[in-house]
Amino acid sequence: MGNLFVSAYGRSNVGKKRNNNEDNFYLSGVTVDSANDITAVCEKTSKIAFSVFDGMGGEAAGEKASQITAVTFGENLVEIMDSDFSQAVLQNTVDAANKKVCDEMRVIGRRMGCTFVSFGFSDDVLHICNVGDSRAYLLRNGSISCISKDHTVAQTMVDSGMISYEASQKTKEKHKLTQHIGIFPEEMIIEPHFQSLQAEENDVILLCSDGLTDMLSDEEIRNVLQANGSTEEKANALVESALAKGGKDNVTVIVADVCTENCAATTKTKRKYAGIIACAGAVLVLCAICAAVFFAVSNRKNFSWDLDWFKKIIPTKQTTQTVNQTTQSAQTTQQSPTTPIIPEKQTVSET
Repeated sequence: MGNLFVSAYGRSNVGKKRNNNEDNFYLSGVTVDSANDITAVCEKTSKIAFSVFDGMGGEAAGEKASQITAVTFGENLVEIMDSDFSQAVLQNTVDAANKKVCDEMRVIGRRMGCTFVSFGFSDDVLHICNVGDSRAYLLRNGSISCISKDHTVAQTMVDSGMISYEASQKTKEKHKLTQHIGIFPEEMIIEPHFQSLQAEENDVILLCSDGLTDMLSDEEIRNVLQANGSTEEKANALVESALAKGGKDNVTVIVADVCTENCAATTKTKRKYAGIIACAGAVLVLCAICAAVFFAVSNRKNFSWDLDWFKKIIPTKQTTQTVNQTTQSAQTTQQSPTTPIIPEKQTVSET
């Protein structure tokens, strides 16, 4: 049993250019339905698995492929977690989803498919499995790295030394997939990318569709994840940033924080205790002020709570006017009778 926990928050948004959401995710039993904007949350846990899927095929085809794959992932979740995210079980899950999508293609008579990226956490170990170009990022000690592998023509060119990673992000080959869910077995055998890493406290994990990575650079993503805040705040900030830059595609993200038991509070809990602390602080300040005033007043000589005492220290309006009139009369008497009284200069404000 590990000493670390994970809390996660997911959000999927249709974006500003698409009519339907072909993305999907699986988190805490929640998948994307017909809603244009949907969220899901997972409180702190020592064992968890979740995934992001990006459909393709146009019209309702891509949406159908990602939904089939999300449901299949959920159906295999218990087996996946019981196996401690073994590559064999994850491979079987990918194969099962692929078979169902291929069966659906035969029924409707057209091609469709989706990407697949999943995250698993157990015994303080992070597990990544992906097919396609939906990504997994790890933020650790201020540095961000992609811990999934793009199955694209552009990545193949990078691996062969033909182009740099930076150049691959600008080429059209970036969106040409070499693997995805929705390939007939006779065409090729799908080989997912697997990676496992020892988790560290304060790690931040991000799963996302290319609706995010096409809008934000890795550095911009790092800046959002680096910012203080809950998984909910980070996820929402990522989605809103992508939308602000045009939202050309569906945008789906799941953000997970790795924490000790004491730091895995959700946003709601943090705000609750923050409010209690703020109220308690205000009460203490008010009590201190009242005590200071009481101490100062109670030490006055000849202290009395009668009205005459208040009149002595707080003059009434009538008393103030009488004093002012007396002062003005004295000033007039002191003036020479031959000295003309010069009226005050009137200032007219410009309009």
